[in-house]
Amino acid sequence: MIGLGEAYISAYALACGLSERYSGLISTIPLGAASIIQLASPQLLRVFQSRRRFVIFCAGAQAVTLALLTGHAFFDRGSPTLLILLLTLYWFFGLSAGPCWNAWIVAIIPKEMRSKFFSQRGPFHEISVLLGLVVGGLALQNFHDRVLTFAFLFTFAASFRLVSTFSLYKLPDEPLEGPVYVATPIDLKAFARWLGKPSVLWMLVLIGLLNFGVSIGSPYFTPFMLKQMHLDYVTYMMLIATPFISRALAYKYFERLVRRVGVKAILLPSMLYISITPSLWAFFPTVGMIALFQLLSGIAWTGFEYGILIKQLADFSQAERSRVLTWTNLIVGIFNIIGVSIGSQMLGKNPTALDYNHLFELSSLMRFIPILVVFAIDWKVSARYIKKFYFRFLGARVNRGGVTRPILYVDENGEK
Repeated sequence: MIGLGEAYISAYALACGLSERYSGLISTIPLGAASIIQLASPQLLRVFQSRRRFVIFCAGAQAVTLALLTGHAFFDRGSPTLLILLLTLYWFFGLSAGPCWNAWIVAIIPKEMRSKFFSQRGPFHEISVLLGLVVGGLALQNFHDRVLTFAFLFTFAASFRLVSTFSLYKLPDEPLEGPVYVATPIDLKAFARWLGKPSVLWMLVLIGLLNFGVSIGSPYFTPFMLKQMHLDYVTYMMLIATPFISRALAYKYFERLVRRVGVKAILLPSMLYISITPSLWAFFPTVGMIALFQLLSGIAWTGFEYGILIKQLADFSQAERSRVLTWTNLIVGIFNIIGVSIGSQMLGKNPTALDYNHLFELSSLMRFIPILVVFAIDWKVSARYIKKFYFRFLGARVNRGGVTRPILYVDENGEK
């Protein structure tokens, strides 16, 4: 679903004849809108009265929205309205299902088998996404009717999502005594009290500001490569796959580094490189150099994500993590909408290479500001939290951070 479908949305918008500005907006605005709407997902969960049924519904709905993208290709190709609506629904179902999936899957897997399950699941996920990226890039390169090819890719992506939905259907319900209860995140008074905690407030400020800087420039990286650098789809595929590979390889080394030097010592250099990456795109716009930058970017994002997740594990109990994920999604979504809108205004209708340079320089500047917030946070965590935990490395959106991704499982004594 991700490698064949989600990863190529921005490129699809360009193939439909939409402008470079719209290509960036379409990769971000629907996700931002969905992050706001997902606050209502607990009400849907109450309707289904089962995490299993709710997750199955969301997975099936995601498959339907991907399939409907083929309709946009043939009936509403020149307009972004239908595309934005479908993608907003796609992300809404994805964001809504995340916290429930985590709670359900951990509940049905015996405690003694969880470490093995999640450690084996990770490589399967990574290889599957990478395979989808490669197949999609080769198909787009070798078939002349690009929009029709995209339609086939989205159809196949939807089919694979339906297969995964059927797999979820075959899994058992979690053992529960009574109905599922989830505190609604729309309780603004409870949110205000929770936000009053310094550990929560500063973490959300850090994540929000970084995503603001990222969303100014990164959504426009795809049109920069395809329109300004005139890359073919195979080269484009290679560049978006490179950070995915380096992230997967870097994870185990950051686990060791955190034990030796602490969270803050890996976070600062990681954020520093993340901040200068857009400027590097502008100053060295060649395939070889960008491939190198992408490789290093994957490593830096892994270090950042690892540090943030370690801190979240230390500060929030298992029961709180779904709420942390929900509100973090919201904050990130709002900042993404603001950032991509600023980027859109900077590019204008007919952007030049110089316009992209200015955009990427501003993105670098705004990514640097959150580094100052790091010094307002106490990064000391108990050694028992620096243990192996498992999470999905890549949301396959090019050069986007993964701080909104759910913590799937942590291997720590006494924690389920």
